[in-house]
Amino acid sequence: MIITGSWKINEFKNAGMNFGLSTLPKFPGKNKPASSFSGVRLAFVSSYSEHPEEAKEFAKFITSKEMLQKRFEMTDQIPPRNDIQINDEYSKEIVNQLQYSKPMPTIIQLGRFWQCMGPAVSGIWDGDDVSKTMNIAAATMDAVR
Repeated sequence: MIITGSWKINEFKNAGMNFGLSTLPKFPGKNKPASSFSGVRLAFVSSYSEHPEEAKEFAKFITSKEMLQKRFEMTDQIPPRNDIQINDEYSKEIVNQLQYSKPMPTIIQLGRFWQCMGPAVSGIWDGDDVSKTMNIAAATMDAVR
């Protein structure tokens, strides 16, 4: 089992992997899948551009229905528009998980969280002691405050 997001679908397909997607499993005693973060990719156009009209046209282009449809076809990443229907087997499961997801915070502290928790989660998957590993991760987060 790999817990990841839509950004990995294309990589798995290109590697010829036989894979499927599902919501996260339920914790014992719970009646719904575990919650997860949800996120989107962002693109920005600077208001300080020396070419404001071109910047505005570029912003329109990258958010257009046609471009976001093409981006989905190329990357398998779900478009952030309600008027683009995506019905493939992989995206359907990601959309199912969204009902149990919370938006990922866009705060600097989250970078520190992933710095500490990434190695902790990898270690736990590889058999490290959960309590000890989480205590080390918590202490590391406290130390980088």
